[in-house]
Amino acid sequence: MKLVSDYSVDLIHHEEVSFHPVIQYMLISVLVLMAYLSTEVPPGIPSNILALVTVILVIVYMTFRKLRITISDTHLIVGFGYIRHTVRIDNIDTIEATLAPWYRYGGFGIRMGWDWSVAYIQNWRLGVRVVPKKGRVLYFSSNQPDIIVEKIKQKRAH
Repeated sequence: MKLVSDYSVDLIHHEEVSFHPVIQYMLISVLVLMAYLSTEVPPGIPSNILALVTVILVIVYMTFRKLRITISDTHLIVGFGYIRHTVRIDNIDTIEATLAPWYRYGGFGIRMGWDWSVAYIQNWRLGVRVVPKKGRVLYFSSNQPDIIVEKIKQKRAH
């Protein structure tokens, strides 16, 4: 199978991690509230501002609802939509399945850690921590962290 991306190489693994259900319900509730307020405009608030905020929230929801993880022959690509982090497989020093430390990232979405690491967090279950030889440490949520770690270790061994 071919990977349709910037690299056009063989696809080894692809995974999509959805929002945590609580976060998803909160965002949908805010979207419904904004849509309602757009139809029943309170006095003093222009309706076009509420419509603009609703459109922005829909775009944010559509962008961040799925974290995509792709492993090809040469790259690990992690990201939301067009916001992606790419690491060459041969640049990976260590990789491990681990829990994200709440004190380091403190939330969901794209997070910058106090140690300058980058995290893509959809839930607080196990994820994958990648330490590159050059560049920033990467952490991302995954439903199958052990499989991802194993596949990347196999690719590095070749």
